[in-house]
Amino acid sequence: MRAPGICGLDSWWPISSTRTSRFVSRTSSNWSPILAINRAAHCCVRPRYIKSHQYFDHRYQRIVYVVRDPRDVALSYYHFQRKYRHIDDAYPLERYVEDFVNGTIGSEDWGTWKENVASWVATRGEDPDFLLLRYEDMVDDTPRQLRRLAAFLGIEASPERMNAVIEMSAAGRLRKLEKEDAQVWVGTKNRRQDIPMIRVATSGGWRSALPESCVARVEQAWGELMITLGYKLVTTDRVKKAAVALS
Repeated sequence: MRAPGICGLDSWWPISSTRTSRFVSRTSSNWSPILAINRAAHCCVRPRYIKSHQYFDHRYQRIVYVVRDPRDVALSYYHFQRKYRHIDDAYPLERYVEDFVNGTIGSEDWGTWKENVASWVATRGEDPDFLLLRYEDMVDDTPRQLRRLAAFLGIEASPERMNAVIEMSAAGRLRKLEKEDAQVWVGTKNRRQDIPMIRVATSGGWRSALPESCVARVEQAWGELMITLGYKLVTTDRVKKAAVALS
């Protein structure tokens, strides 16, 4: 039995059908997201696991969609773009969050957080072939979420296998690999080495690192969808409490 093909459809597109991978640069003159997706997908053996940031595409039949609190996403993406030198260290976080909400910071290929999440949840949310995983749940109860994933993919989830997967995916191990292969892996090669790709690997960092004005901006823009996904709004609660106190 052949191993499944694994395709990563991002800004650099690994096309993997053997142990080696080649990369198609998006800077080529004839590059386009759709063309790159088609080329990468057709090069992978079946069954295929295709990793992508793309918004809804009806051609994907079975979907595992990982969603994360957009307040943490904004913070994580801010540091990611600093690492990639898309922005400098002096770029104000408040301005960045405004750009993040407006979709003007290099997310034109996959939309804003709301556009991307809603495109999948609204079209496939009730489909048995759609599995929604929250990043926060994966961090808080990794074994349970991993069992859900294994059941969805039809993979045997023995305790030994589960423990091995969790160990291999541990943030500490990934940080070690990043340090060892920083100048080999295309995702970190020639990027800033003082900013790690694998940072805190936790949830809720926005509570201490994101200014309240930024939290309020994200919640104002996407609060309804956040509530639907189980993310509690904090600035809205404060406004309501203040109104009650004044009445």
